[in-house]
Amino acid sequence: RVHPPTSMCFFRHYVRLIPTTVSPSIIFMVTEVSRFIIEISVCLYKFIECPPSIIASAAVFIAIDAIDESSLPRWQRHQINIRLEKAAEISKRTN
Repeated sequence: RVHPPTSMCFFRHYVRLIPTTVSPSIIFMVTEVSRFIIEISVCLYKFIECPPSIIASAAVFIAIDAIDESSLPRWQRHQINIRLEKAAEISKRTN
């Protein structure tokens, strides 16, 4: 039996889209904050109707937004956002 993709499945793919120019500590922070947000969303009833791909992309966007600009410069944020928006758009079409 095959289970439908969860938010964590989409999240794992989205994290791979973060450029290698971003430091491992920033990737770790994004991973941990995103994972926490995804876990919380599973417990909240109002997120039941949201597609898992949208929950995962929102979690990553929130995590990136929480990092200060001295750690993650604006140009890197922009680069990550473009990649994630393209991936989210593709996954939204497949849901």
